[in-house]
Order: sequence, then structure tokens, then C-alpha cells
Amino acid sequence: PPLMADITRDGAIDAADVDMFVRGCPLRFWTNEDFWKGDDAFENENRSALNANDAVVNGRNDLINLLPLAVDVGAFVDAWGSAATFRIRGVGNTVRHCFADIAWDSMKRSCLDDCLTVEGNPVRTAPLPVLGLEGRQLSEDEVGLSEDGSLTLLTEARQPCDGSLEFVVEVGGMAAFTFRPPLRFGRVRDMYRWYNRRGVAGGEVTDVDRPGDPAGWPDGERDGGAAGPMLVFVHGYNMAEWEARAWADGVFKRLWWSGLDAKFAAVAWRGNEGQMHMPTEGLITPNYQVNVVHTFATAPALASLLNGLPGDKYILAHSLGNMLVSSAKQDHGLQYAKYFMLNAAVAIEAYDAASGVTAESKAGMTHPEWVGYPDRVRASHWWELFPAGDGRRQLTWKGRFASVTDTVNYYSSEEEVLANGNGVVPILPRRDHAWSDQELWKGYKPITDVPLGSMGRDEGGWAFNRDHYVYEQPPGPPAPATLRRRRPDETTNLTDAVLRDCPFFGHFENRNIYTSTNGVMVATNAAYRAQLLADAIPAESFAAGANPVTAWGEEDIDVINVDMPQHFKSSMSVSPVQNWIHSFFLKAPYMCTHKFYENIVSRISKEGSNE
Repeated sequence: PPLMADITRDGAIDAADVDMFVRGCPLRFWTNEDFWKGDDAFENENRSALNANDAVVNGRNDLINLLPLAVDVGAFVDAWGSAATFRIRGVGNTVRHCFADIAWDSMKRSCLDDCLTVEGNPVRTAPLPVLGLEGRQLSEDEVGLSEDGSLTLLTEARQPCDGSLEFVVEVGGMAAFTFRPPLRFGRVRDMYRWYNRRGVAGGEVTDVDRPGDPAGWPDGERDGGAAGPMLVFVHGYNMAEWEARAWADGVFKRLWWSGLDAKFAAVAWRGNEGQMHMPTEGLITPNYQVNVVHTFATAPALASLLNGLPGDKYILAHSLGNMLVSSAKQDHGLQYAKYFMLNAAVAIEAYDAASGVTAESKAGMTHPEWVGYPDRVRASHWWELFPAGDGRRQLTWKGRFASVTDTVNYYSSEEEVLANGNGVVPILPRRDHAWSDQELWKGYKPITDVPLGSMGRDEGGWAFNRDHYVYEQPPGPPAPATLRRRRPDETTNLTDAVLRDCPFFGHFENRNIYTSTNGVMVATNAAYRAQLLADAIPAESFAAGANPVTAWGEEDIDVINVDMPQHFKSSMSVSPVQNWIHSFFLKAPYMCTHKFYENIVSRISKEGSNE
């Protein structure tokens, strides 16, 4: 075939691809509906300016939307010599194109490297003229490139279409041969399953479930068919419904390029209650704690959904989505073959109760006003005051997800959102240290008159219970006694019984929890327990998304703890080299992150073959 693509998606065009083309096996690709532009992470996100609206490649982030096709005219040149001319044309006006000098044995370079067009321009900013019915006749220079297997046609489809390209060989002004490669361009969201569980936690639902066999990439064309493995993506915090869909599209595209042959599904959940738009920051969701509660509320629905689907499930969860998946596993029996934790916004101690808290993490996660106070008076240790069997012993992050197994912890030592706490409490929300800030704000609102909502409820946490303040008579002439906070050394005479009934930290909103009878509801009411963990019980360990969970094993790319910048930073990363920040896996160009996605695809393949 004179026009071929990498149907097998192994990075090269070879005999396997030729065989599939000859047999008429379709190559399915997506129309370009992206709005992410530029070369760097977090660049343009203007949804109204779709990349397909103009006639150019919109930076490195747009390269995954261009399908490379190899142009091979060697056999025709051998047969007809200079009498033959070659034309490539589009059926309709839905396809744009450019030609690039890319070797056939490295087809992935079209979105992995700084390739050049045949005119010598960077592909990442190349013009994309319409390839209409008249098409384009290949020049003698281009034919020369094609003969040594290095001419590539990069195509962008603006609308769904089948058989949209035609290759014509003309001899003596007449068509001697025509060929239409079996291409199927469709919407990317028609290539995977979609499950919307936002309504479980009271969120709006407009993009309803699409659970059936995807028309854009049928199960029959995957390994194992309908009963084969499935990779499920669960997004993180601060995702509106449309954002969740855009992220699912982006993750799927990168996995497709990495050779994923398993089914793919995306799950949306309500992680953006209170979301608002800030002119300089875009969409932000200040109330983190209420969305933590939503993860626990959604967990039973997630477990029920995934346990009811056929085949082995592999789960990839990002950020706070790991709280949802971990609860589904721990509390509701979620079954999976492997769980990929990506930038997990969950305290290490939740998985490793014995060694998750270290001296360093405890110092960094302690509010500065609480330095020196003993553990027994802190909210994080209130549970220790109760005997075994008392429901209040569950009010701790330690071991909260102890049953979570079969995991791979993809963390980043270059994290900013999940960066390790340093004991500094900011006045206003910030992106750096955002996760540890939320823990240090629990129960303690430095801006009590501004309803930011980012600090959760006024209970527990790092607040001081004024019931334990003491009066102090100042020295000198008679003066009114002042009420002051007890110093750390003055807490030793507070018995366990006193602290159970009247904690040293800020009161819980529901004071019935102090009584032996009503305290049992902590164990029986999952929603109330989730609220208290989210609002009132600070973590003492760092986030798993920025550190290894040492109890799971040593750092190793093939085992459990994987530091992404150490193992996956591509030598072809854009300059200057970027840190592997919280959403780098999606917002950065695929050329910077392809090793991460290839590692996931490789793990699924190995699991499926029982290696």
C-alpha cells in the first residue's frame, strides 16, 4: 500500500502493518477537538479556540492529534519511472495535512521529537492546509524522499469521516492506480467508555453514561474482546464535568499512542463543589474538605460499578481520586488486578500505619502554634484515648487504607501541590504546598471574616479549646486577671478521662460524640466519620504522591514506588527542562511523558500474560 499507518502502534511501519492494511483492517483515530495549545504545561486552555479552527499545528501539545502516514511510491517508480506522477487528495474538506521528513522506523517521532516539515519548518508550528479534492501532487524532491522511506504525511481531521484520503498514480495524464487507506476518523470520546457518578454526591450530571461497546473502537478489535482487560481512569480534585471529560480524552490519547490494547473507561465524580473562576488562576475550588467527603460518599458506587464489569480491571487514579479508589477498595470490596496511584493526594500513614509518620513529617505537618504540645492532646491522637472496640478509635488516618494492595505508587519528588509540609501556614491559598496547607488549616482559620471555605469547618484540628484556658494574674499593681492558653507543660494534669469528654483541641461540632453512647455513631455512620477525617483530624505524614510508601518496597521502576522525574523524564523534553509537577502527566506534551504511559501499558501487558 502506498499510504500506511502504524496500526499496531509499536512505533514503526513494518510487515505486521502491511498485513493489516492488505486485509482492510481499519485504523481508528480521532478528530482534533483539543483546545490545549503551546509547548509547555498549563499553557492556553481557552475552550472556545479549538485547535482545528485554524490551519496550523498549535504547539507540541497539539502533536498527538496528527496521524502520521508513510508515503511509499518506490514500487510505482520502479514500474513506470518518470512517467508516473503521484497525487494525494482529501475526500471533502475535512482533512488538513503537512509533509514531514520522518523515518518510517520511528513514526512516533511525529509527537516525540522536534521534527521538521519537508520545507525545513518545525512541525510543532507547521501550516496545515486543507487537502481537498484537487489534492497535492508530490514534487520530484518529495518522491525522492519517499523512495528511501522518509516521507510522512501528517493528517488532522476536523470532522468525523471514513476513507478520507485517496492516493492516485497518474501515467500519461490518466489515473492508473488509486488507493484509499482504511482510515476511520471519529470523536475520541466514542473510542472509550464513560461513567458519570457525580450525582452520587449531589453533583450535576449532563454528560450521561456511555457504557456500551464503543463505536469508535469496538471491543472486537482489542485483545480479549469484550471480556478482555480494562483500564479505568479516575480524575482528581477541582474537575468540573467538562474538565473531567477533557482529561479523559487526553489520557486516552496518550495511552493509545503508547500502544494500549485494553479497553479504556473514565469515571467522573463530584470533586469540585464550590468551584469558582479567578481571573489570574482560572477555575479553583477552595473548599477542599467537602470534596474529600465526596470521595467517601462515591466509593460504594464506584466499587459496585467496576465489580460488575467483565474482565480484569486496572485502575489509574490521579490526586484526590486516589482517596475515592482507596475507600472503594478498603470499605466496599473493590476488585482490581492492579491499582496505579498517580500523584496521590493521600497521607502515607493511611497505607502505612507503622512507619508512615516520621520525625521529619511530624515536624513539617505540625501547626507552629502547637510545637511542643504532647501527642495526647492533639486531634490526630484523640482516638488513642479510647479502648478497643470503641468507634472513636477509627478517627485517625493511620491505617485508614491498610487493605489497599497490588499498587504502583507513581509519585514525584518534584511535586508542588503535594510538596512536603514545612510547618509554615500561609494566610491565603497557594498552589505550592496546597495539600499540606489544607492539613495545617484544619480547625484553625487565620482569616475568620473571609468565607473562603478552603479551611473547612471550625472543629478539631489545630484550634485550641478555650475550655482549657487558664486565668493568669499579671505581676505588679492589682490588675484584672487575663485568660490565656495553657502551655505544653501545663497539660500534664489533664487526665485521659477529661480529654475524652473535653478535648484540648477545638470542639467537634456534634458534641454528642463525647458520650459513650453517641460516640458509637462514628463507627456506624460512614458519612460522619468521613466528615471528621476531612475537617478535623490532621495527617502527620507527607503525601504519597510526593514520596515513596517505604513499607511497600524499595524504589524501582518495575516494582511499586516509582519516582516519575527520575525514571520518565524524556531526553527529548522541551527546554528548559520542566519539573514533573502535579498535572505534568497530562498538561505537558506527550514527548515529555511518553515513558510514563508506556510503563503503564507494559505493566498491563505483563499482568495479562502472568509474567
